Amino acid sequence: MTVTIPSEGLTEVPSKPWWRRLPSSRVIVWVWIVAMSAVRAGSNQERDPYWEIQAGLENLTGTPLARLDTWSWAPVPGPWYPNSPGWNMLLGLSWLGGHYWGFFLFTFAVLLAYFGMAYVLARRLGAHPLGALAGITMGFILALPMLSARGTIAVQLLLWVGIFIPLWWQPRVARTSPIGNAIVLFAAGAVLSAVGNWVHLSFMVMALALAASWGVFWLVSDWPDGGWRARLADPRRWAAALGGGLGLGVGILATPYGLSMTLERSQATAATCAGLILEWVSPFTPGLTGQWPFVAVSTLVVLTGLAAWFVRRLRRGPIDQTFALASAICIVAVPFAVAGMSALRFLGVSALILVPILGMGVTRLGHRARTWAQHLPDTSALKESALRWTRTRSWRIVLTLVAALLLPFAVWLGPVNHAVPEELKAIKALPSGCRLFTTASIAGPTILV
Repeated sequence: MTVTIPSEGLTEVPSKPWWRRLPSSRVIVWVWIVAMSAVRAGSNQERDPYWEIQAGLENLTGTPLARLDTWSWAPVPGPWYPNSPGWNMLLGLSWLGGHYWGFFLFTFAVLLAYFGMAYVLARRLGAHPLGALAGITMGFILALPMLSARGTIAVQLLLWVGIFIPLWWQPRVARTSPIGNAIVLFAAGAVLSAVGNWVHLSFMVMALALAASWGVFWLVSDWPDGGWRARLADPRRWAAALGGGLGLGVGILATPYGLSMTLERSQATAATCAGLILEWVSPFTPGLTGQWPFVAVSTLVVLTGLAAWFVRRLRRGPIDQTFALASAICIVAVPFAVAGMSALRFLGVSALILVPILGMGVTRLGHRARTWAQHLPDTSALKESALRWTRTRSWRIVLTLVAALLLPFAVWLGPVNHAVPEELKAIKALPSGCRLFTTASIAGPTILV
């Protein structure tokens, strides 16, 4: 039997032209991430990377890592020990690959990788794409001085790699023997720690923090093997935790100056910089701008809210992979936040580590706000606005318009500027061999040029 459908009354819904279609949340996120990475890579206000490039170039041509000062006309006695020799050489290679353009593109790629991995971790924690972007933006504001081509961002990138390793291996643990788990995680930890300690000496501390983080993840993460007793009795969990922790500890021995000298130099650096260098003072030091007390108080507020979330999850459950991943991140972030109350450098590191947690928190607050808006009485004057601004679409419109308005500035500060210091013309005009007495911000580019 043939059925004929009449065409009367049927209308074709015209599709919207491309300029009226909103981009998806994921597209908006990546546009913002690319823009933030380009702006920070192109308008590099942190000047240490310039002299680090020169240090790396000297190492690449055979100069020993520990050496006498070759730049100052009034050098200090004794050898100088760079605390990021591997990172300096990577910066040197980027310079050889294209001078300022090479340096800009390398920094852009590193920052893009940091933001991208933070976004993926936030999504693994259940964050909405726009919630993850909010967390990234908050981290961008709170830890702005740390988002540069210094070794700090390299350590942070390697930390994300360390957080991803248990996530990568978790599906394989249940079908691997305890010895196999121990060997794989030992090798991964040893390689990561060895690379990290060459990139920056501070990875020695980060390796110990990661060992604790891995231990918490393996013993807490949700596997199909029953409750707490079954988890703690599973030898595969203990093999993964102990093997990975031992590997991270052994990798520390690969530090470029040897373990004892690295410890001695780190202590000497901290003692020399205390109270003298900005990043080694307390955020509550009189005379500082209001930025740093704000960052410190904001971090404490975030940690308080996070502690409340952990308590609720422990009471109500479930202890799943989201809980395990959040625990693994916080095991690293919280000690740095506490240390940051006495030294700014640790406060910035903590803010960078907490970015995925911030994305998760913003998403949960957004869900609560949406529920609150839906339960407002129809007679409430706030209901229409509350419903509008707790919808994704409204924020997609705003973020798209703001991105379009700021795009020319992002292009100017990023690719157009491409990390060329504004004093370059004046620096090039200096006579060769002259003695220059200047601020540290100008000294960095001068040493390179």
